[in-house]
Amino acid sequence: MEFERFDRAALREVVSMHDELGVLSFYVTASPKEEAAVKPAWRIRFGNELSELREQMTAVKDRERRMALLNRLDELQTDFEQLLDPTETGLGRVMFVPVGDDRVRSFSFQTPVADQIVMESTAYVRPLVNAVEAAPPAGLVVLSRDGLKMIDYRYGLTEELGGTSFDIPVDEWKQMRGPATAELARSAATHRDKFERRVEENLTRQLRAAAPG
Repeated sequence: MEFERFDRAALREVVSMHDELGVLSFYVTASPKEEAAVKPAWRIRFGNELSELREQMTAVKDRERRMALLNRLDELQTDFEQLLDPTETGLGRVMFVPVGDDRVRSFSFQTPVADQIVMESTAYVRPLVNAVEAAPPAGLVVLSRDGLKMIDYRYGLTEELGGTSFDIPVDEWKQMRGPATAELARSAATHRDKFERRVEENLTRQLRAAAPG
């Protein structure tokens, strides 16, 4: 299992999940405040909920469905280990598993989710939607002397998309220097204003050129 990049297309695919045997939805928040413990409280909570789910499945009267549910849980042991791995990135982690096939969709965010395990005929997405709405996608531009960096921010996670340096032809835009009369000083001030405006206009053009369409 690998945590996938979450976007609207992924959300649509998760929402469309349907399985008559059931779709398992796992939510866990790997709280850094509890990581110092030998076994963090959030892992204990997950284990307790998983045990309760097994008990519920054991009580299913339909033997074929009961065995399918229990076998699917057994197949997910490696996925659970990654979902609960404190060294993995992401505060909130979610996983969706249809019982009737081998699909596993998992995502992680830097926003918390309510710890719970739910089994329904479709994926239980309300906590997922609530989590991503708290930190919707946005584009950030970090401007410095060296140029700009474009950053994609979504759901508490950032990804640097690239950057560019600025080429300001200052050598061609001479600034007036040295002592001057009051009249020349006023002219120099006007010249500086024009210089700064040309620099700003040049930066604006390069920003627009660097921005994705």
